[in-house]
Order: sequence, then structure tokens, then C-alpha cells
Amino acid sequence: MSLTLRPIARADVHRIHEWASQESASRYQTWGPNTFAQTEAFVDAAAAAWFAPDAPARTWCAVLPGQGVVGNGGLTSISPHCQEISYIVHTDLWGRGLATEIALLLVEFAFHQPGTERVQATCDPRNTASAAVLTRIGMSYEGTLRHTMLIRDGWRDSRMYSVLTHEWPSDPSRLHRISTEPT
Repeated sequence: MSLTLRPIARADVHRIHEWASQESASRYQTWGPNTFAQTEAFVDAAAAAWFAPDAPARTWCAVLPGQGVVGNGGLTSISPHCQEISYIVHTDLWGRGLATEIALLLVEFAFHQPGTERVQATCDPRNTASAAVLTRIGMSYEGTLRHTMLIRDGWRDSRMYSVLTHEWPSDPSRLHRISTEPT
């Protein structure tokens, strides 16, 4: 697969809104379905973060040749030694391994940041597809945190997954598929 990650840009707003406006894409999230103005606000804030050296979170667009933007990936600094990944894929492309590829690239990138010892991720217990992605990339299930987010259908629990640096089968060749240069 030739999926790459590049910093999110204002020009991505229309493509991102294709999934951000869908109930199925936001079912387990605190956001959405988005209005176009909400998607614009998210993209603008995420794009601006690339120019703030101390921003705790970065958002990439996942790009496939010939298809353009097919999803997003995020990396949030939880502490100097812990990073958290997140990902979303266009609903028209679910089930094709794209979320797994985004997650692999994000974890590889996180472990190449100085001091990172742990990379973690959470998912709603009902989101079995996301749980499968996290397991597939080598993360370990640590337990379920109760009532971590208030979403449209009530309080959401979060399944916690992580991988430690000594457990990660690093493949530095993945790094060439990740850009940190905003456009």
C-alpha cells in the first residue's frame, strides 16, 4: 500500500466533510455529525497547530495516489514519554486496511520522537473494528476506563490499548511515508 501522511491543510476541508458529516463516522465520538462550519473550524485549528511549535496535537491527512485524502491520523502528546494516536477513514473505504496502515505509521513516527516510551489509543467498546486495528498493529488491551466521554447516546467507556518502545517492531523505512512539512 502506498498510503502516506502529510499535515492537514485548509484545502482538505471538503473531502474531510464527506465523512465528518456522517452519523456512521462520528457514532462513537464527542463530535459530529458536523455541519460544514464545524468541519471548517476543525480543519483550520488542526492546520494552524502545525505552525505552533508547542502544540500538543498534530493531525495528518492520509493520502492514496489517485484517490487523494482517504482519512486522518492524529498524534497527541499525553506526557513527555507518552503519545496517543487516533485515526479515521472515509466511510466509503472502510474494511480495506487503511486504518491499520495509518495507525502503524503514527506509532512508528511516535517512537522516533525523543523520549517516547509508550504509545496508547482508546476506542469505544462497541467499536470492534477499531479494537481490531489496535490489536492488529501490536497494541495490548489494558482494560476499560468507565465514562470517559459524553457522546450523543450517553456516557462512553473507553477501551485502553498501548505498546511500549521495547515491544514495537520498529521499521524506520515507514518514516519516509510521513511528512511534517505543512503546505
